[in-house]
Amino acid sequence: MKRGVLRFNSESERWQFVSDSGEVQYDMHCGDGVDIMVGSQYVHGRVEMASDWYVIFPNARFCLMRQSFYVARMA
Repeated sequence: MKRGVLRFNSESERWQFVSDSGEVQYDMHCGDGVDIMVGSQYVHGRVEMASDWYVIFPNARFCLMRQSFYVARMA
């Protein structure tokens, strides 16, 4: 798994996975799976888009805040 962060790109209007080395690895699309650090552990979820981007976890959903970044990992 590659480690990095999810950050919002306002030009493309998409979230991007950026590796620890700072390289953009992937532009996120609806249905893409990602592990996001919640507290002190990674939780697997999938990215979706409605009126804005959000993540669906097994028992919860939350909106991604465009001004923030999220510690993440991807296969």
